[in-house]
Amino acid sequence: MISENYLRASSQLMPLRKYQVLVFAQHFILALDLFVNIFGELVAKKNVHLLILYIVQDVVLVFSLITLFLSFASTYIFQAGVLGVLLKQFRTSICVVCVYLVISLVYHVLTLSARWDEVLGIHKWSPGDIAFYVGHRIASAFYIYFYRRTAVRMSDPIFYDPEHWIQIDAQKVSDSQVRKAKRAERRRGVEREVEEPFSVGRGVAYAEYCCKLLRNPNAIVKRRVERMSVGRLGRSTAMMPSPPPVMDVHSELMLYITEERFFVVSSDSGEYLVIDRVTGEKRLENRASRDLVPAGAEGRAIYGLVGIIRVVAGPCLVVVTKREAVGQLCGATVWRLAGFEIIQYAKSLLHLTPQQQRNNEAYVGLVHRTLSMPNFFFSYSFDLSHTLQRLHNTSPDFVHLPLHARADQRFVWNRHLLQELAAQPELYKFCIPFIHGFVSIVNHRLEKTGDDFTWAVISRRHCDRSGTRMFYRGLDVSGSAANYVETEQIVEARGSKSSFVQIRGSIPLFWTQYPNIKYKPKPLLSPTANHVQSYTDHLQTQVYYYGRVVMVNLVNQHGSEGVLERAFATTVKTAGLANVTYEAFDFHKECPKLDWSRLNVLLDRLSPALEDFGYFHILRDQSVVGEQSGIFRTNCIDSLDRTNVVQSMLARWNLDSVLRRMNVFQSDTESIAKDHANLDVVFRNVWADHADAISVQYSGTGALKTDFTRFGKRTFSGLINDGANASMRYYLNNFADGVRQDGIDLFLGRYVVKEGEGCSLGTDPLEVGRGTVYWLLLPLLFVAVGMWFMTLLVMSSPFSTEGLLYLMFWGVFALAIVAAITRHGREFVNWPRLVDLDGHDAPLLARNGLGTGLNNRSPPNGRVGHQKVV
Repeated sequence: MISENYLRASSQLMPLRKYQVLVFAQHFILALDLFVNIFGELVAKKNVHLLILYIVQDVVLVFSLITLFLSFASTYIFQAGVLGVLLKQFRTSICVVCVYLVISLVYHVLTLSARWDEVLGIHKWSPGDIAFYVGHRIASAFYIYFYRRTAVRMSDPIFYDPEHWIQIDAQKVSDSQVRKAKRAERRRGVEREVEEPFSVGRGVAYAEYCCKLLRNPNAIVKRRVERMSVGRLGRSTAMMPSPPPVMDVHSELMLYITEERFFVVSSDSGEYLVIDRVTGEKRLENRASRDLVPAGAEGRAIYGLVGIIRVVAGPCLVVVTKREAVGQLCGATVWRLAGFEIIQYAKSLLHLTPQQQRNNEAYVGLVHRTLSMPNFFFSYSFDLSHTLQRLHNTSPDFVHLPLHARADQRFVWNRHLLQELAAQPELYKFCIPFIHGFVSIVNHRLEKTGDDFTWAVISRRHCDRSGTRMFYRGLDVSGSAANYVETEQIVEARGSKSSFVQIRGSIPLFWTQYPNIKYKPKPLLSPTANHVQSYTDHLQTQVYYYGRVVMVNLVNQHGSEGVLERAFATTVKTAGLANVTYEAFDFHKECPKLDWSRLNVLLDRLSPALEDFGYFHILRDQSVVGEQSGIFRTNCIDSLDRTNVVQSMLARWNLDSVLRRMNVFQSDTESIAKDHANLDVVFRNVWADHADAISVQYSGTGALKTDFTRFGKRTFSGLINDGANASMRYYLNNFADGVRQDGIDLFLGRYVVKEGEGCSLGTDPLEVGRGTVYWLLLPLLFVAVGMWFMTLLVMSSPFSTEGLLYLMFWGVFALAIVAAITRHGREFVNWPRLVDLDGHDAPLLARNGLGTGLNNRSPPNGRVGHQKVV
């Protein structure tokens, strides 16, 4: 039985339906194994039938191990890179499953060999056979017990919540620091408190342990553990400014649903938003009584509207059903979207054809999939889409605009869903802009001086060329870059505030790296596109928003990445833009074996610009004593792992500088790394979490090598986690990201569902037509592999001349099919269906035997990406 706590906790990491399927699969595996062990010898009258049963059982046992690790992969601590904790907790179960699998394989081979050797076809049991049979059945009992026990234990919510693991593994990070402090205290004979920082898991969590180092070693005073993760960050009330007196948008709502209307009622002002489910008409009522709502209407508490989106059956209202407080920033609470509901206007789907009903469900699923991506953030009174410097430099009239109207539309992810609501200005209090990216708000107290300050990191993902890792690379024709993220570091201390902004984005050229089932496809530059013009458009936009730009390029300067680096450098030189500087740094060459101390070479080269650009700094009296005049634009091939390392280095430099200037640090030589171990642990974990968040949104998995970021060294669990992430990236990029890209395209309004879609032939964009190669090669591969195993198991002498010839034939046949599949790899990729790839990709795809649309089709109706071909 699946516990409610398990479903509630685990649903934050994976949709509930997938958890139900996973647990059902685990119990089905146990039932099938039990059936074969009990009835296999009775049901299979012929040796061939028993062979098939044994093959099924062995395959199922392999899948049991896979599902076990799938359940591990959904836990919080696995995604944090501390797989060792899970392996230690469930090592007995893993060993039992592996041992039982080996015993089953040996038992099956010996049993079948003995049966086929019997001349009369009658198997006689020897004492050895009976002993092995009994041993196998005993191992089966242990397998069923431990496997089901693990499945039940995985329902415990502690595996999906960091707090429990924080308390268990706290001392792993800083034991050596505490021992040194104890020795120093004993030498000096002075009694004082030693604070022990720690962090564990993917959450940014730390605790302070104050140890009174008296002769009595048990005199330990434990201070409170402040949980600080992406979704829930502790903050002392002493540092919390009082909230603004007037909320810009409604924060507490009640939704009432009737057959004809939706009633969205504000709990504080009594305003009613009435939405007609038939006509779609929306009106605002200001009645204070509940007479407007029918007595039998179904009511539920909601916390805002994400917006309205259309599917085949008509519009859908998307509402916030659960929120989690991240923390207080600039006097306002920042929230994370923790739950939502998609409510269709249509009361029935009977007016749709069966195909339309399937498409309608698919579109709703795409919206659900997109909103289920982690880290959508919003605030009812603070504009998360703008930097502090942009907000301060706006006109006085700007702050009087509605929150959604003054938001930076580059980063408002639900701007398409807000269109219908925003079209009626009187509904502005129901329009909440959402950003997608990362928000961490940390309140920290220095152990030496007791000074408090608030430190926040906000990352905003750009909407215009947002997509998945392999399908969206480089620039589009409008100059927008893939994986473009604006990252702002904010510090509040002693009434002052500072802001330091960086950006990342894909290499600003026309290039692609489409999946082709190879582990690492070769990146390709477009031979016909005007790279200089689009590069110029992109950089001029950055100069307009941020001032001078230093582009830090971290890609390899040799191999396939070297082609991009040389083209990038040539384009920069050809364009010759003022206020733009290019800095190339071969990260892998300069930092071999994760020797990140070599990054000081890059920091020395960037230091003059860091000093020159400065950062935004405003005092308590609202006087501005510093502004940021330029920005660093960092990229690697994915703009993920290497980029995050360099951005965290620049952020650390800035945080040291800010804390000195705000007199939080007592001297000009004081720094985080040398003098504040507590803060150093928090800083490293925030940026490791930041790396994971941006990586999940772009590539589908957490970042690589974050164990080095968190702990300063490679760990065994980190190596395992990197291997799992790399494998998962390969699978997602080749076989799942097309659907994920469809969801993003639908949510951002790049594709709008048309009325009557799917009624006639050729109007269904979700139809996927696979070519002959796909349907021919895959069955042949299964047949070849199956025949190879059957030859190995069935033949009495598989290693005789005849047997070896059979094995060689089917082995060579299987390898030939694998080679053919690799040659036609693009036919097996899960491609986006709703929006065709950009027009500048056409020459590359044609050169590689693929059209610009899905399955070698040309762009329908001349549509190429966002543009219309004239």
